[in-house]
Amino acid sequence: MAYKRLIVLAGGSGYLGRLLISSLSDRYEFLVLGRAYAKASAGKPAVTPVEAGEGAEYLKYPDKPEDLAPALEGAFALINLAGKSVDCRYTAKNKKEIMDSRVKTTTYLGKAVNACAMPPEVWVNLSSATIYPDSQELQTELSATPGGNFSEDVCLAWEKAFQDAHEHRTRKVVLRCGLVFGRSGGAFPVLKKLASFCLAGKQGNGRQFMSVLHENDFVRAMEFVLNERCMGAYNLCIPRPIQNIDFMRLLASYPPKLPQIDQPRWLVKLGALLIRTEAELVLKSRCVIPERLLNDGFYFEFENLKDILDDLNQPYFQSAEKSSASPRTGNFSLASCSSE
Repeated sequence: MAYKRLIVLAGGSGYLGRLLISSLSDRYEFLVLGRAYAKASAGKPAVTPVEAGEGAEYLKYPDKPEDLAPALEGAFALINLAGKSVDCRYTAKNKKEIMDSRVKTTTYLGKAVNACAMPPEVWVNLSSATIYPDSQELQTELSATPGGNFSEDVCLAWEKAFQDAHEHRTRKVVLRCGLVFGRSGGAFPVLKKLASFCLAGKQGNGRQFMSVLHENDFVRAMEFVLNERCMGAYNLCIPRPIQNIDFMRLLASYPPKLPQIDQPRWLVKLGALLIRTEAELVLKSRCVIPERLLNDGFYFEFENLKDILDDLNQPYFQSAEKSSASPRTGNFSLASCSSE
């Protein structure tokens, strides 16, 4: 049996964590950290095959970060995806939980890594493309991140907690991720359901940009930064942001091709209130490009929104067959990254 390197995964019970485990467990072992695994204690992981699947074990966070160090010793990688979902109303209670679940977990992991005699080779911490201001201008990793609203301030605090973990023996990468689209999780199933109810018209004025990527490219990019000599902050989204009006038009062009109703700003806000979420999630413009990933040689299997939606609207077996047979394609030049 081939040796598998160990990835310790914080926040592995959500959509992206399950995606990584199911996609990479053939070549990596996973130890998933969580707060609710009752049988895991004293540094010994509890195996839960129904939840974890093959190649994954679960471990409850010890109370003290230094007690986690034995589980991290000699690991290939630590990946931190932990954080309360932002798909909620920004009440004082939810704001505190959104901030604390990211900042405190990252600080805790930093202390655990610092306590290791042989820390993980690489630590990848998730962040979000929403760290950049609401803008129609292209945002690269060199663009300013001044903060100013809650979601941006959360990302800044999250990344600062990561930077404050001074462990020079571990290579550190931040992934500022856009919306990940897949069949079984993320935003795509919700948006497809909106189209089936004729509610996939433009949202607000429709001019806000969206930065997205296919779930396959999320996994591929994660493995790329783990194994290449990547360091620092990387944007993770397709090279061509798309405006909401064009996104919704394309989404509605797939069967059953129903007429769609536009949603003015006031209606988006009312709808967000009724379903207990925030209108900012769809009204904020995120015009982000992955400049550093492209420059480092990463290529996107699904380079634009049409590629993504063509794949996700196919039957699963056809999509898998196409993905396995698709040839390597080149990157977009940055000069071509404009609205369509």
